[in-house]
Amino acid sequence: MKGKKPFELTDHILISPSDLNSDWSMHGGRLFYLMDLKAAIVARNHSGYISHTVAGSSFKYFNPVNTDHELIVHAKITRAWNTSMEIRVQAFRKALDGMREPVMTIYLYFVAIEDGKPQQVPQVLPKTELEKTEYALADQRREKIKEFIEKYIESSYAQ
Repeated sequence: MKGKKPFELTDHILISPSDLNSDWSMHGGRLFYLMDLKAAIVARNHSGYISHTVAGSSFKYFNPVNTDHELIVHAKITRAWNTSMEIRVQAFRKALDGMREPVMTIYLYFVAIEDGKPQQVPQVLPKTELEKTEYALADQRREKIKEFIEKYIESSYAQ
């Protein structure tokens, strides 16, 4: 199967009062939902299949978001293996004066599915130095999430 250049998506979202919690900042669950949704679009466009979120790693939260901000979500595929893909998702808040600050960064992992079975996906062909670096480090991030999941499963069944 041939490779593809990294697919990416940037979306701008207005924050409404229904997105806010009792502290008047955006619900964390709503933020995760929007980031996962954009990553799923990237995974689907890269693979050509509906893709399911299976894990997330390297989660970093920086700043809250409220109705004074526009939310910018940027999702980009960084690596693809046989049937799975890693998508880096970054969220930024943009104030009315145009100042942009990071909100959250996370790597999400997807598996391409058709008829209930994993499907082979095209490899990612990194071009820029940043793309090449992220591509090279993806195996390390993937191994960390696999170790975490194995430990979680072991500890869950040990109880």
